[in-house]
Amino acid sequence: MTEISPLGALSGLFLGLAVLVYSWRRVSLALVLASLGAGVGGGFYEWQALAGVGVLGLLILACWRGHGWAPWMLGGMALVCALHLWPGFHNPSLWGPALMMPGALPYELRLPMDKALAGLALLTCMPRRACLPDFWRRVLPALFLTPALVLALGVVLGFTQWAPGWRPHALVFLGVNLLYTCAAEEAFFRGWMQEGLHQALRRKPWGSGVAVGLPAVVFGLAHGGGGAVYALLAGCAGLGYGIAYARTRRIMAPVLVHFALNAVHFMGFVYPAVVPAP
Repeated sequence: MTEISPLGALSGLFLGLAVLVYSWRRVSLALVLASLGAGVGGGFYEWQALAGVGVLGLLILACWRGHGWAPWMLGGMALVCALHLWPGFHNPSLWGPALMMPGALPYELRLPMDKALAGLALLTCMPRRACLPDFWRRVLPALFLTPALVLALGVVLGFTQWAPGWRPHALVFLGVNLLYTCAAEEAFFRGWMQEGLHQALRRKPWGSGVAVGLPAVVFGLAHGGGGAVYALLAGCAGLGYGIAYARTRRIMAPVLVHFALNAVHFMGFVYPAVVPAP
């Protein structure tokens, strides 16, 4: 595992905690400020990155004040940050590229500070909704079926293979995956894109299908860098995440389904994928 400075480790920890408690806005803000301070000392942020965080903050305030243009601008800025296009961020490598197991492609675990900040900005602007008394009844089908069906398809298509076992640094991977990857991606694709489509098309008879399906297609295309099979699997997974969100309208639902799929893949199958046959 790659060593990072104590300040860098604190910066990553504070930002992960800020995502975890995003609904407690003042606590989350304090943790973000602590992460930025430690991250500057740890070499994670240059002045351009701090300026980008300032832009996110101004757009959050505009969203809270009800400006109709603000959610669109925030979504665009979040996308720029999530794609690592905003300068000044130095996302540290925690390990790799290295082989997780024989026959697997090399994998590198990075701490995407810009992506997590973008996802956190979107999360803080999502509508606050009361807890559903039947939340688990609504989400459990997607929680079990999405990992099972997507990974079964992955085995059939030769993308991965059954290989259960305890992985090196598993707890670090799972924590980073939940708070830095799943939360950020679901905040954008389901919390921003699907929710926006739902609001725009809710009076159309086909609106619900488009609201679930279109973000799933875009989600698959966004993973196209891993190849056509990977994009197909990601698109199928996106349908499961979208259904979980549509059944609950709570962002926790797709985040849990997304994390369940990634965790089962990591702990039970060849990760990230088998080496393609020559």
